[in-house]
Amino acid sequence: MVDVDRRMSGLNPGHIAGLRRLSARASAPSTPASLPVRNGLQSFSSLADKVITHLRNSGFQVQPGLSDAEFARAEAEFGFVFPPDLRAILSAGLPVGPGFPDWRSAGARLHLRASLDLPIAAISFQIARNTLWSKYWGPRPSEPEKALRVARNALKRAPLLIPIFNHCYIPCNPSLAGNPIFFIDETRVFCCGFDISDFFERESLFTSSVSNPELLKKQRSVSEKSAGSSTNFTRRSMDAGLVSGTRTPRWVEFWSDAAVDRRRRNSS
Repeated sequence: MVDVDRRMSGLNPGHIAGLRRLSARASAPSTPASLPVRNGLQSFSSLADKVITHLRNSGFQVQPGLSDAEFARAEAEFGFVFPPDLRAILSAGLPVGPGFPDWRSAGARLHLRASLDLPIAAISFQIARNTLWSKYWGPRPSEPEKALRVARNALKRAPLLIPIFNHCYIPCNPSLAGNPIFFIDETRVFCCGFDISDFFERESLFTSSVSNPELLKKQRSVSEKSAGSSTNFTRRSMDAGLVSGTRTPRWVEFWSDAAVDRRRRNSS
């Protein structure tokens, strides 16, 4: 411990006690920085095991989970932090195959970057076609190029979306468990899962009750065909549940607004 007792005769007892506490903290052994992350994953282990088991029972291949080093590499390279529930799932197992993002292979980095860029590109396409405009951006400029500049500047504040499967994404912010899942392509934005667990339970492609090998084979075929396109694969929108008010997904800046605006346009 640092010697704080020397030459302290001029200090009052409160100062002396404070210095001794600081000295004790400085002398205490440091805790590895990785422990909070790893310990935090324990609270999501049940959810992660449930999702991974569900995927395996649905016929999907699952590799060993990502290591701390693999998480750190992806987060540093792409500039985001995995939400805790997604991190727990990918720690328990890495789903692989058409439609799933490959966070492990070095050869998949360009495809990952394209997947991460797709949501903003799709939104920009909708703005250019005058099919989407957020009321929070103010009046839409009459000039298409100016409108696109205003939108792209505003979209810098929107949370980055992390690919989950095909055109389905989870926001990286807020950095909490329970973020909703959004489906995004060049024509649509809608919420397709209250959270990541609900998404995998909701999608018919991931239904584990299917026991017929031929039907599973057909589902895998649909997955392969839809990996590069969203037009052949119908997502289950949660519009009915949202209208009835039975459950409300967490609000996420911009993306929730875009999904609600779409629902209002379709209902009008």
